[in-house]
Amino acid sequence: NSPGYDAARLGAKLCLTLSHIVVLGCFQRPVLCSAMSIIFGMMLVKASLAQDPYFPEATTRIDANAAAFSLAMGILFGYVSSLAAAVADYYGQLDAPVLRYISFVFVPISLIAYKFHPILRDWYRTGNTKTLLDSFCPAAHAERPLLERPLLDGGGDAHGLELPGP
Repeated sequence: NSPGYDAARLGAKLCLTLSHIVVLGCFQRPVLCSAMSIIFGMMLVKASLAQDPYFPEATTRIDANAAAFSLAMGILFGYVSSLAAAVADYYGQLDAPVLRYISFVFVPISLIAYKFHPILRDWYRTGNTKTLLDSFCPAAHAERPLLERPLLDGGGDAHGLELPGP
């Protein structure tokens, strides 16, 4: 395993546990606790994109790094559904029909995350210099030369236009 990923995962899970103990256990605030869980779930997703938890040679037919990312996305969506349930409970609408099915959406989200993990990982690791749409459909946006140039190189402004010299 990657030590950086393990440290980030441990930090996110420690913060998640402490938030549950303090916010939910001491102050009885389930909506706030669920919102904080989403933040810590985002930390898990970011850790999965920033570093590969498993070595590429260790992967077999199933990409273990993509599987870890898809599980992190599933966990994050579980926290989102937990927030929806906490808000519904606060308003006395816990029997709303949408809450019966919202937790089943994490399966398609996890499958989509598994499929697009390499694209999202490369997009995140390159410092977001390319747009995400270019990563998914590079041929559709091939004639965009201004986006391929670095910004502010050689006297240009942020839109790639030349500025007059002194």
